[in-house]
Amino acid sequence: MDAIVNTAAALGRMQAGTVQQQLGTLMVKAAMDSAAAQVEAVAQAVADSRAMMDAMQGRGTQLNLTA
Repeated sequence: MDAIVNTAAALGRMQAGTVQQQLGTLMVKAAMDSAAAQVEAVAQAVADSRAMMDAMQGRGTQLNLTA
């Protein structure tokens, strides 16, 4: 009986370790995805700011004066 209990306990610990590893992997993936999204948002904000500054200074704008 003790052997069955010990085997079940060992199996439970092994499964818990596997679940913890999988959870850790998912947490790292979520953190990486979040960081990538933040970098993309900052890059977009910088591009928008540059475009706005260029427009305010008259650069990068084109007017059709032939109409």
